[in-house]
Amino acid sequence: MIEALMIVGAYIVGSVPIGVIVGRVRGFDPRAVGSGNIGTANVARAGGASAAAITFAGDVLKGAIPVMAAQAAVEDADYVRNYVAEVLAARELLCVGLEKLDIAYVPSSANFVLGHFGKRAIEVRDALRGQGILVRDRSYEAPGCVRITVGTRAQTRKLLAALEEIWRQ
Repeated sequence: MIEALMIVGAYIVGSVPIGVIVGRVRGFDPRAVGSGNIGTANVARAGGASAAAITFAGDVLKGAIPVMAAQAAVEDADYVRNYVAEVLAARELLCVGLEKLDIAYVPSSANFVLGHFGKRAIEVRDALRGQGILVRDRSYEAPGCVRITVGTRAQTRKLLAALEEIWRQ
C-alpha cells in the first residue's frame, strides 16, 4: 500500500505545472507565448529572471521531494527487509502454482516471472485483465510468453486462482 501511495504522490507532485502557476501569478500564460513550453527558459523569456528562478526552484523541488521520500523509505531497513522477504515468498508461491498448473516458465531472480502460455497467451492476458489483474504480453519478443510481476502473497494467490480458472477451460 505504501508503494502505491508513494507512486501516486510522486505523480501528483510531478504533475504540478510550476511554470503555469508562476505565469498566472505574474500575469501571463507561458503556454501562449514564446515556445509555448511551461519550463524555465520560456518563463524567463515571458516573465523575466525572477519568474524563471521561481519556476526552476519549483521544478527542482518537484523532483527532489519524491526522491527524499524514497530515500526515507529505503532507510527503513525493517521495511525493506520485510518487503524483499514478501516478494521472494510470493515469487516462490507463483512458481509452485505455475508448476501445479503445468505451465512452463522461465526461472527468475527478479520480481517477475515469464510464463509460457503458447497460443493462449493473449487469451490469458485478456482474461486476467478482465479480472483486474494486469500482466504483460511479451509474445513480440518471446512467442507465447506473458510477464507476471510478483506482488504480495495475497495478490499471487488471487492471480493463481484466476489463472487456474482460465487455464482449465
